[in-house]
Amino acid sequence: MRIARCLLLVLAPLAGAAGLSQAQIAGGPEFEVAHAKCLGVPVETYRAAHNPTGGEARRPTKQEQKAQEAAGKVLGKIPQKQQEECSAAMVSFTAGRAMGMAPPATAAGSEPGRPKLGTEPVGLLSTDPAGDLKAGRTTVRGIDWIPNGASVSPGGAPSFQEAMETLAPALKEAGGVFRVDLYLNDPGIAGGQLKTLGKFRFQFVEATLRDLEPALKLKLGTVTADGEARLEFLR
Repeated sequence: MRIARCLLLVLAPLAGAAGLSQAQIAGGPEFEVAHAKCLGVPVETYRAAHNPTGGEARRPTKQEQKAQEAAGKVLGKIPQKQQEECSAAMVSFTAGRAMGMAPPATAAGSEPGRPKLGTEPVGLLSTDPAGDLKAGRTTVRGIDWIPNGASVSPGGAPSFQEAMETLAPALKEAGGVFRVDLYLNDPGIAGGQLKTLGKFRFQFVEATLRDLEPALKLKLGTVTADGEARLEFLR
């Protein structure tokens, strides 16, 4: 359940980042409905505050920005204790989505042209990541991210966790500070949106690795659009 715990660190409203919403990061509109219900506000108000563009990868219009500001004032009146309790409740909700809701026969990685889960790991590491790191670099390939979201897909979570469990001790053994460069292939994301998405994915990766090895030292490097989604760990 480590991935589920780490999700809390990146489930923050991205109101300042056009096209990226808390609901997108969590994985779908069900999150919006559940969180709005817990907070005691209409889902339309919640969406206006956290998902002003309806999930479209663009900047909010002036009308959407005004609606977002108005909705933010409504949410700002909710008692802090209730907000904290709802945030805690949504960790369990997200854990269920991340760890237990992948379709049994048609998981995300089983689509034509993509690696089949169970036959190839989603996070592809070399056979000697520790040796690679001592030489200066290792790469994690084929991560099955939620499109335009900060976490991996439900189907990709087990293989991602397995890759991180292999990588974390290798990073510890290599020692020192490592830079993480992210290469993203999400559709419709560029410029500031790309950098924001990269930042939140880095936080997700860092939280997952430090949950395994708390003393690890990582820093965010470059975020680049590329046809092959991958992470590169460099000295």
